[in-house]
Amino acid sequence: MSVSVVSNIFLALSAVCYLVSGILIIRRLSAPQAGGALPLRLITFVAFAIQGVGLAMLFGNDQPAQFGWALALSITVFLSVAVFLVESFMRKISGLMGVFLLLAAAFSAMPVIFPGHTADAAIWTPVFRLHLLLAFCASGFILIAVVQAVLLVLVERQLKNPLAASRNTGLIASMPDLLAMERILYRIVCLGFLCLTVLVVLAIVLNYQQHGTLLVVSHRFLMTLVSWAVFAVLMYGRYMRGWRGRKALTWFWIGSGALAVAGFVYAVLRAAML
Repeated sequence: MSVSVVSNIFLALSAVCYLVSGILIIRRLSAPQAGGALPLRLITFVAFAIQGVGLAMLFGNDQPAQFGWALALSITVFLSVAVFLVESFMRKISGLMGVFLLLAAAFSAMPVIFPGHTADAAIWTPVFRLHLLLAFCASGFILIAVVQAVLLVLVERQLKNPLAASRNTGLIASMPDLLAMERILYRIVCLGFLCLTVLVVLAIVLNYQQHGTLLVVSHRFLMTLVSWAVFAVLMYGRYMRGWRGRKALTWFWIGSGALAVAGFVYAVLRAAML
C-alpha cells in the first residue's frame, strides 16, 4: 500500500471524527446539560492527531506528493483546529468551534477527492517542501482570520440590534464575547504574519541560490511583499499603538486582499503554463 493511499485513509478518518465532534458541540449548545466538554475535546484531539499523521506522511516522504488547492484547504483546517483546541482550554467551547469542526469534516478529506498534481521529482527537495508548507500555513492562517473577522462583524451587528441581542439564542449568540473574539483574531493573524515573514526570507534565499540575486521581481512575489508590509503595519499598530475595532480591521482586509491577489495571480499563471 502506497504512502498516498495510507495518508488518504488517515484524512478520511479525521473527517469522520471532526463531523462527530462538530455535531455533538452544536447539540450541546442547544442543550447545555447534555454532557461535559472533555469528551468533545478528546474526540477533536483524536481527529486532529489523525489528520496530522496523514499530512506528515505527505510532506515527510521523499517521494513527490500530489498537492493543490484541496491540500491547502486540508492544512488550513488542521491549523484552525489547532488554534481552537488551544482556545478551548482557556474558555468554554462555543459555537465558533462547532462551525469550524463542521467545516473541518468537509475540507480535511478534500485531498482524497481532489488529489491535485504530482510535484516534479527534481524540485521535491526538503527546502521546497518547507517553502510549500510555509506558503500553505501563511495563507491558511489568514483564511482562518478572514472567517473569524466575518463572525466578529456579525456578532457586533447583533449586539447593536436590541431585538436580536435580547433573544440570546442561535449560533451567533453562542460565540465568545467581542474582546475574546478580537484577541483570537489577532493571534491568528500574528501566526500568519510569522509564517509569511519566514516565507519571504526563504524566497529571497532561494532566489539568491538559483539566480544569484536577492530579488527576482514577479507579480506574485510583489503582491506577497505588499501583503507582508501591510500586516507588519497592522502588527505594529495593534501591539505597539493599541489599534482596535474598525481601524485594525481595515488594515487586515487590505493585507488579506493583497495576499489573495498574490494567490490568484499564481493560479492564473500556473493554469496558463498547463
